[in-house]
Amino acid sequence: MLFFPLAILEMPLGNDREYIEQLYVRYRRLMFYIAGKYCDDPGDADDIVSDTCVALIRKVSTLRELEDNQLRTYVATAAKNTAINWLTKRKRLESRFVPVDDEKVVQFPTYDEPGNRIIFEDELNAVMQAIRRLPEREQLVVRMKFSMKKSTEEIAEAVGISESSVRKYLSRARERIRTQVYAE
Repeated sequence: MLFFPLAILEMPLGNDREYIEQLYVRYRRLMFYIAGKYCDDPGDADDIVSDTCVALIRKVSTLRELEDNQLRTYVATAAKNTAINWLTKRKRLESRFVPVDDEKVVQFPTYDEPGNRIIFEDELNAVMQAIRRLPEREQLVVRMKFSMKKSTEEIAEAVGISESSVRKYLSRARERIRTQVYAE
């Protein structure tokens, strides 16, 4: 069974959506092949292809004017550029976060001490407020994942979206929460 990216499913019904669906069916293997050159994780490849579809949706009028060979080149270039942008963003994020080994974790202060507990509670309150500011669907996915301890598959089935979309929502939510909590 073929699953369309969420960006396509959220388009209003009509000629543009049908065109983009046909374009996706025709070039999805090419897009996944190109995405796979830039990442090893299938979930990341899903994200790259979804982002490529968003870029293609924005240029639907341009795409309609292209001949077949030009269209294939355009889609391949869009997938490549999206993958490169994704990889650049990933490297930038990874450079900000340093992996911590077990010895360093032991050195971190515990939250049993009164001063540390206050800081922890303040941070927890800020996270909860940031979750409340998320869009409704992202709130739902975050709560199902972390409060209800649901798997990605269970969330996808309950909400009616693909597993890759669930991962995308979680990724966006984490980034928004991180930005809001630590910007304050």
